[in-house]
Amino acid sequence: MIAPSELLTRHADIFTDTRLLIAGQLLDDYPIELAKVAEYAAIGVAHAGQAARYQHLAGDNTQVLLSAQPKLEKSYNTLLLYIPKAKQEADYWLNLCLSQLEPNADIFIVGENRGGINAAIKLLEKYQLNGRKVDAARRCSLIYAERGSAEIAFSMDDWWQSFTLNLNQGAIQVCSLPGVFNHGKLDHGTALLLDNLPPLDGYGLDFGCGAGIIGAAIAKQTGASINATDVSMLATLSTEKTFRQNQLTAQVFCRDGIDEFNQPFDFIVSNPPFHLGVKTEYETSRRFIALAAKKLKPGKPLYLVANSFLGYKELLESEFSHCEIVTDNRKFRIYHCYN
Repeated sequence: MIAPSELLTRHADIFTDTRLLIAGQLLDDYPIELAKVAEYAAIGVAHAGQAARYQHLAGDNTQVLLSAQPKLEKSYNTLLLYIPKAKQEADYWLNLCLSQLEPNADIFIVGENRGGINAAIKLLEKYQLNGRKVDAARRCSLIYAERGSAEIAFSMDDWWQSFTLNLNQGAIQVCSLPGVFNHGKLDHGTALLLDNLPPLDGYGLDFGCGAGIIGAAIAKQTGASINATDVSMLATLSTEKTFRQNQLTAQVFCRDGIDEFNQPFDFIVSNPPFHLGVKTEYETSRRFIALAAKKLKPGKPLYLVANSFLGYKELLESEFSHCEIVTDNRKFRIYHCYN
């Protein structure tokens, strides 16, 4: 159980018999436990893996919505928001949820001190709501506010950001939503990968696609057939829009991993995720690397960028017969691997 959920166990009775909406950065099963004591509940989640798990565990009174913009079919008088670390993503989810709550609904926001909760009261002030801290423990805080009766509108169009990149592969326009890797800017690791990537053609995969920069750059240069996958609905929507804006096509999937791809690839590229909330997490990359070695055609490459401090070399060498470091600038490494 994550620390914010441990704090909530001291207040579980608050949610009994409520019409409960739960959303935000959901990383454990405690939302399901709270949903069980509600009159009815909806869990809005953009993470494919977490949504699948919740759908398996949820009771008859709970609707699980895998969506970046869940549309609620019922009326809700209580919100529990697990606040994301990224301020813009936190604001996005708060705006989205407030727009669909009943007037005068109860709002609870929980999170770690290093994970975004300290911005919660100021975010509430943006919507003329007065937040107050009702508890703190485990380096987490629980914030309460009342929604009030004023109309609060939400439009996804207000949340898009776009920017243009002039890359070796050509110029591309990037579109992204809050909470997506590369939101509003190109990160240094992806930039280093693109600077060292040879032309790639054929049937390829961009794993952990984020805003779709890597896949779009490859498609722009060679016309490669791109499959793009990410665990986040916010990311896959961003990738789809990035490809549309550049008159490119891709098959985009919101999936937790690459197990479901059956056709072998001519190349795989990735800047894989390594955070779970505020913690470093290797399991996603470990599963990806093991499967990537099996999903590639013989002799075909995996190109991967990672922070230099991460222990990916051993993981890659355990699955690939050939593994080299193309470049290392002390912050990021580019790996090239094949069997």
